[in-house]
Amino acid sequence: MDKLVLTTYDRAELENIVLDCLKAYHKHNPQPQPAPPTPPDDPERLISKKEAARLLGCSQSTIDNYRRAGVLEAVKLGKAVRFRRGDVLAVAQPKNAG
Repeated sequence: MDKLVLTTYDRAELENIVLDCLKAYHKHNPQPQPAPPTPPDDPERLISKKEAARLLGCSQSTIDNYRRAGVLEAVKLGKAVRFRRGDVLAVAQPKNAG
């Protein structure tokens, strides 16, 4: 029959054992990295109606009117409505005559 060996550890030794175990776990089970934040001037970045109105210098009801008229395409995220920054900026650009 095998003998049971009991060993006592002081606090520092136990901390090192736990840290070694955690390092080994994380080495073999890497955590997913969060997506990098979208740059503020990225045309694909989604912005709120309030941000869109501020960007165009108009009211939020004007943004609603643009949406209903098909001038701005909205992106639904659950109950939230967002707009692509590039689309909002395109509304501010004068149309070429011709």
